[in-house]
Order: sequence, then structure tokens, then C-alpha cells
Amino acid sequence: MTRLNAKHSRLSKDAVVVAPGLIPCGCVIDSVALGKEGLRLTLKHFSSPAVLDQLSSSAAAQTDLHVFLDNDHEKQHIHYRGTVQVGRSSGISLDIAGNTEELSNDIERLLQHTGTNRPEAATPDPSLKQLYHQHCRRLLEQLLPEFMEGTFEGIEADLEEAAELREITRLKDMRFIFQSRQQRMLQDFQAQFQANQATLEPAAESRAGNKELHLLQQHEFEDWLDLQAIATRVNKANTGANFLLNQFLNQIFRQDVNDDNNPLTPRALCVCLQYMVDHLGIAREHRLTIYRAWENALVRVWPAAIRSLINDCRRADLEAIDITELPANWSLRDREHATDDAGSATAATEDSSEETPETNHARHEASGSPSVGRSLFQLMALESNPSSEVSDWEEPNPRLSENLRSRRRELLDRLHGDEPDMAGLLRELANSDSDLASSLDHTAVEKANLVDRLFEPLKTHDELSGSLRHQLQKLRLPVFETLVETPDFLNAGDHPARDIINNLMHICLAERASSKKLEATVADIVEELTEIEVSDPDLMGSLGERLKQLVERQDQSFLRNSERLAKTLEGKERLRLTRKEARQRLNSLLSNRQVPKILIRILQAGWEQLIVLTMLREGPESRHCEELFDVVAQLQAWLSPADTSEELAFERELESSVMLQFIERELKTAGEVSRVRPVIDELSGILEGNGEAETTWVDEYGDADEAPAPLPPELEDSRWASRAKEISVGDWVEVRLDTGETRRLRLVWGSEDSLRFVFLSPKGMSEVSYGFPEFVQKLAEGDAWLVESGDVPFLDQSLFSIVEDVYRKLNFQATHDALTGCMHRHDFEKQVSQLISILPSSAEDHAAALMVLDIDEFSVINASYGADAGDALLRHVADTLRKQSESRFAESHVGRISGNEFAVLINNISTEDCLDFAESLRRNFEQYVFR
Repeated sequence: MTRLNAKHSRLSKDAVVVAPGLIPCGCVIDSVALGKEGLRLTLKHFSSPAVLDQLSSSAAAQTDLHVFLDNDHEKQHIHYRGTVQVGRSSGISLDIAGNTEELSNDIERLLQHTGTNRPEAATPDPSLKQLYHQHCRRLLEQLLPEFMEGTFEGIEADLEEAAELREITRLKDMRFIFQSRQQRMLQDFQAQFQANQATLEPAAESRAGNKELHLLQQHEFEDWLDLQAIATRVNKANTGANFLLNQFLNQIFRQDVNDDNNPLTPRALCVCLQYMVDHLGIAREHRLTIYRAWENALVRVWPAAIRSLINDCRRADLEAIDITELPANWSLRDREHATDDAGSATAATEDSSEETPETNHARHEASGSPSVGRSLFQLMALESNPSSEVSDWEEPNPRLSENLRSRRRELLDRLHGDEPDMAGLLRELANSDSDLASSLDHTAVEKANLVDRLFEPLKTHDELSGSLRHQLQKLRLPVFETLVETPDFLNAGDHPARDIINNLMHICLAERASSKKLEATVADIVEELTEIEVSDPDLMGSLGERLKQLVERQDQSFLRNSERLAKTLEGKERLRLTRKEARQRLNSLLSNRQVPKILIRILQAGWEQLIVLTMLREGPESRHCEELFDVVAQLQAWLSPADTSEELAFERELESSVMLQFIERELKTAGEVSRVRPVIDELSGILEGNGEAETTWVDEYGDADEAPAPLPPELEDSRWASRAKEISVGDWVEVRLDTGETRRLRLVWGSEDSLRFVFLSPKGMSEVSYGFPEFVQKLAEGDAWLVESGDVPFLDQSLFSIVEDVYRKLNFQATHDALTGCMHRHDFEKQVSQLISILPSSAEDHAAALMVLDIDEFSVINASYGADAGDALLRHVADTLRKQSESRFAESHVGRISGNEFAVLINNISTEDCLDFAESLRRNFEQYVFR
């Protein structure tokens, strides 16, 4: 804008300025000048140093200014958008091009406004700070009691559902801790809260910052993740409140305030909670109870408390803009600005919001968004060499690919034969091939190690024949070539080579006996795959489609087998229930009375079986079924010595011949002929009066059904029993078998009456059956758990195992001394503190011991025999301490607390045992001759 020639008016009016990518901040409009070319607003007293810095260095940048006028108890909002200009005296102004009637009216209202403004000052207003601290106290006074009450309720609920004695004990310990240490807990929370507030009111000597890096334990990181998830959920539900709160605190303390340093955000409050909980020594699995109570308390208390603070800030004449009023491109921090000639406001806005595909692509590239493959490369680089660059892992190596082609057949033969490590084989070949040696760098060797680890699980599959295992091991070469040529192979879930490997493993690892046909098919596929150039997508696609069809056929076979098994089991269950119902009805006719022996023999010869079959085919209420039961009742009445009335004798004389024919005809259709004929002859003689029917007393007819194994009383109403009842056909579970192997299985049939579960492996007909109590016990003991889906692809499972191993190794390296393998002093002291916090002050049966020892004259040993000998002695001492402790005590820790000083921490040990152990260690070291 050209220099404005206009009447200049002094003004002192509060406003809110919006700079791209930063929290809006307060400022003061010092003067206005309206001319033909437009309006100039001079601004000063910015409450945000970051906004001031950005505007001072961003001449001609588009910026928004919001002014709030309070006339007759009604808020009027004026919005200006213009270009920032930086004057010679470092003054900042906002120029709005053009002179419209609407702009003139806005200026007129601004100049005529008679509302009160806060005193001009570049320092925080004490009254506003006092208002803030009042609300902080009020928030904590409401939040912490609500949280404590919710935690007690959660503990009691968990105690009601707890099944294991260990779990019940830990919950009771946690309840005791919360009851006895409430005051200390509140003090810890407030101490961390005050530390967070120091960012708003730093002491003069600490304004330069005093940040330190801290190494986190794995459980601390996991707790942090859980709490951050809670904070994120609360933040998402109250995004607008957070945004307003940041602006008001910015104006109160005249500091840059955002979600990262605002002490009142859910994220900051969660940090306070973690600090408090870490001092309690509560088991990790029970912290979830605390976190649930904390989230519930935050949801109930925090939004209302923050709204109250926001309302009081508005009453104190502070203003802020809602997040919905921000310009669309506010979050774009790296905007393109005009340079020499500032165009109109509209043109500048269009320039700043426009983004070409090239710049968009560049932004995504620069952002370095994490991915599966990149994360794995980072872990592998850290594991192999902390100074490794992940970019080395992501770079293709075309020279190595070219050199491998000439040695391909030799590599395949060696991989098929004695199955050496891929990395070791490459080094061996490189010794005799200078071209291969020049291209085989450290990263390529580590990628070969990664391939070996990917195929490591094959060694645990005993069901594979030797021929199949040799064929599958040959796949390491095409996988390595793919990883060298296209490192994105591990990233792309739809990469054809990845699908081919997974499908081939899916077929070969199916739980069935290996056949010559399968081995020949796999050999053909592997041969074809190893001959394909990685860069030939057509051949890869053709082979991938062929394998996909084989996998689909196998999966369809599995589904058909599942359906057949389910139908078979369903039929057996129906038969069992029908037989049970038939025996119940027979029992009502025959129990607790004298029963003719011939009647029992008739039932055993096939009459009972005939009743069951008729009930299955025609139903228990059918006429035929009723006739069969009537025969039993009539024979019982006719042949029983207690029922010899004339009416029955007459009825027997009239109907016996017809009934005999009916019984004979029916039994011949269901019973064995060899058993039917003697029974019919005997019954015929009795009915014709040739003999008396012998009777026997029957307490209960038939053998009683085997009662299902009882469920332990502590599990009857547990959540484990509820979960077992809720599982349905098609659900997947992982079960740890008696052999120690873990399998992922699918429920194909379950009966609540019989209380049995039958599972099938996703790879074949591996049937596993459990009774209801047995399955509930497995759930309670952690030997079975529900999972979301079925079989995990081979490469995905291998990658997951590798990541687990790397994390385990890195975690050990971070907490243990590299030379001796003992815990670092800092981590050892944490174990000591944790043990002290959970041990009662007066409980002899829960005693623990701490022993400290050092090596006498260690400096003399180093000086006389050298550092290598000293290191070897340190390793020997550490190994001895570790082996002796682990062999005698269930819970022990060994730490290296200084150069030649060690410490041993043992839980659950008496004083006498501790003294004996210490003396045995001393004698062991005294008698040992170190060479």
C-alpha cells in the first residue's frame, strides 16, 4: 500500500490478531488512518512473542484482526483482513486496501466506541493471574476427589470379578495404598501441576530453559500411551474449549500458550496423574482401573470447569475467537508470501491457499510420515549400529542386484542344500568375487540377516517334510533380491512378491500330511519363482494368481470341512438330547417299582433305540411315538404282580396276540435279529400263560448321564464364565496347548447344554475340544484369549516377531550395562524404590534384602594385567552373581552401581537366608582362581 494521506486518529483498543499456524493472541490498536487508498491500523503490545516474531519477519503476509465492541450490553464483532507492514521503527501495521462505505462505517463505530479497555501494559495483569489461580484451585478441588471416589468404586468392582488369589491380593493392596496415602498422592499431583505451571510463570534464573532428556522404562512409555489416548478423547470432545483457553492464558500471562504447554489441558493433567501413580508402585495390569476412573472424572469435571474459567475471562473484558472463525488456510505454516509487490487482499489470499501437486508431494515427502517398513528399518539400524542412518536401509543397491545374477544358480543350490545363513553365504561368495565384495555393503548384509530372520519360523514347523522345508528356504534369495531392488517391499501390503510368499506358506503350512503331489507342486512354483526377474510384473502376476486360486481352494475345503464337522457334531448333540428325553419318559414309567425282566430285555433288544429313532424322525409328540411308549406302559401293567385285576387280565387276553405281532414287527426294523428272536419267544410264552414274568426292582431306569465337570466356585460368576458363554460360532481364539504351542483356532460348534467347545485350525482339520469348565479355566489363567481375525500372514507374523525381538533387545540395552549385562544404577535404584513402596513396614514374612559388594584392589588388577583382564573379571563377577541369585531366588535383580561395585536385590528372603547367601558368595569368590 502506498503511504496513506489521511486524518490520523489515536486509539487504544484491544483486538485479537490471527497469524498463520499460531494461536491467536491479543494486541492493542494504537492508531487508525483512513485515506483514499485504504485503511492502516497500527498495532502494539502483542501478548504472544511468537506471533510478534512472525509478523515482524513476514512483510506483506495476509493477517486477520478481530475487534469486539461492547455497546449497550451487545457484542459487536468487526473483522479486518489485510497485509502486514513493518515500519522503520519496528512498528507493525495492518493495511486494508480500498475505501468502501462498509469499511468507513466500521471505523466510525470503532472511534465512537465508549467501552472500557484494560490498561495498556506489556506485563501480565495481577488480577487476571489471580482469577486464573482461583479456577485452578477450584478445578483440582473438584477433579481429584471425583477421581479418588471413582477409583475406589472401580477397585471394588474389580474385586467382585477377580478370580485369582494373586489378583485379589493386588487389588486389596491397591485399595490399601489409596486409603493410606491419599494426602501424599494429592501432594504429588499438585507438585507436578505446579511444575507444569512454571512454563507460564518461569523464575528469572530459569527463563533460558532447563530441559533434560530422560530414558523411559517400557511400562512408563505404555502408561504414557494409555493416558495420552484418554487425553486425546477428552480433547476431541472439547476442541473449541481448548482453543479458547489457550488464547485467554496467552493474554493473561503474555506467553505463547498452546496444547503442548497449557497446564490445564487434559494432556498436562494426565502427566500429573502419571507422576502421582508412578510413586505408588501399583502393578501395571491394575493401573487400567485407575485410568478408567481418571477418564470418567475428567469427562464429568473438566469441561464445566474450563467453561467457567472462559466465562470469567470474558467478564474480565478478555476476548478470543472461536476455532470455527479461523480462516481456512490458518494451519498452513509454510505459506508462500508475496515479495516485492503486494497485491490486493483477495489476490494474496488466493496465492497463500493455492497448492500445486508438486508442492503437495514435496510436503508429504518432507514430513517423513512413519510406515511399517521405515519403522522396521529404523529399528534394524538401531539394533545393528546406533549410528546407522535409516536412509542407508531405504536406498536400492542396483550394483549388488547385477552382481547377484551371475551367482544366482550357485546361491539357490546352496540354499536348497545345507540351508546356510543368507548373510554368511553372501560373505563367503564375496571372498572369491571382488565385484560382489565391492557392492556388498554393511546394510546389504543386515538386510540378508533380516531375510534369515523372516524365515526363521520355518524351523519350528515340525509338520514340514525335509523336501518342503528345503524348497521354501530357497525363497530367501528372491525375497532378498526384492528387498535390495525395491526396499518398499516391506511397506506395500499389496506387493505381488509379498502375496506370493504368504500364499505359498499358507498352502505348505496347512496341518495335513505332506504328499508327493504337494511337494511336486511347491517345487514347480518355487522353481518358477526363483527364475522370475523381480522387475517382471507380468510373470509375477501370473504366478500370484495361480497361488491365489490354490489358496482359495484350500480355504473352501476348510470351510466345507468345518460345515461337515459342525453338522456331525450337531447330529450327535441332537441324538444325545433325544436319548436323554426318551430315558426321562421311560424313567417316569418304570422307576421306583417292580419291573418285569422281560420288559427290560425288550428295551435292550432295540425297543428303546426304536423310540429314539422315532422321536428323531417323527417328533416326540407323534402318534407312532406315543404307541411305542404305550406298549411299555401296557406290558408293565400286564406283567407286574401288583396289577392282576380281572379287567387287565381280560384286556391282556384280547390284545396280547396283536401286541406281540406289533412288537416283533417293530423290533425287526430296529433291533438285531439274533437278540430279537429269543426275547419274542420268551414274551410269547409269558403272554400265553406258559410261565410267570420275573420282576426286579428299578430305582432309576438307564445309566445316569455323566455329570459335567463342575466349575470352580470362584469362577462361577466371573467375567471369564461370561466371556465363555458369549463366544459364538465363527469367533477366533488363541489357545496355548499343553505342549506350550500357541494356536489360532476358530469355533465351529458349541453347545450351552453340553458345555463343549470344538475349534478348528484355520489351516486344516486340527480339532481341539474343551468342556465349558476347562475353557473358562484357560481364559482365567491366560491360556486362551479372543482375537479379532483368523490366520496371520506368514511375513506379517515374522515381521511382528522381529520387531518384538528388537524392542526386547533395545530395552535391555537401555537398562543394562553393555559389559556385564547387569542393570544400570539408575534402573536398579528404581527397582529398590518400587520394592520399598509395596512392602509393608512391619511384615517379617515379606522381608527383602539389598547386598552391596565390590572387588578389592581392582585398580591394581587393571594396572598390573591390563584393562582386558579387568573387564573379564567384571564379567565373571556379574555372571556369578546373576547365576547364583537366579538359581536360588524367584525374584532377584543384579546391578552394577559403579566401576567395580555391584548390588543384589532379593525379594521374599529372611535375614538368616540373606546372611547365608552373602557368606556363600564371599567364599565362592575367595576360593576361585581367576586366570
